[in-house]
Amino acid sequence: MDLAQKYKKVLTKLKKELGIKNDSDFLRVVGLDKILHTEEHGGSYEKLLGQIMRLMHAASSHVNQDAVQRGLHIRRDQQKRLAKVAQLVRNIKNQSARVLERHFDRVRTKVSGGNAENTVDDQRLQQEVAFLGSRQDIAEELVRLESHVKPICGLLSSKEPIGRKLDFLLQEMNRERTL
Repeated sequence: MDLAQKYKKVLTKLKKELGIKNDSDFLRVVGLDKILHTEEHGGSYEKLLGQIMRLMHAASSHVNQDAVQRGLHIRRDQQKRLAKVAQLVRNIKNQSARVLERHFDRVRTKVSGGNAENTVDDQRLQQEVAFLGSRQDIAEELVRLESHVKPICGLLSSKEPIGRKLDFLLQEMNRERTL
């Protein structure tokens, strides 16, 4: 590379000193026309522009088709995931009701002193159940989680851009993760 730059510097100086303006004349004078050959071709720039435009259109069409295919694949994947979330919410609701019932029975046993024949102090039972219910009831979170699934399914069917709306709903779903 250094040698090529030195040649260029010397040849440029020589061209200037000899007063040669045309590159092909210069190459002939210094004897490089046998090694290097330059040639200009005439042509229609409009014809080339048309070809370039057709190629650009084909390339952009291909990119768009690829984006649509990726979008369809992502949509199918997200629909499967949302169906799984909906199923998990249903399962949690069912289990939650049973868990609350078991906790209620456990509190009743605890309040009665472990003896089923003992009378239960209703006020104490209500206090224990209220305390337990406030810590164990996840119904509100489940309802909010379910309320986000349906709009997301609707968005996935939309032909409009959905990125920001989807991002917002997914953030809202993420807030319910304390389940």
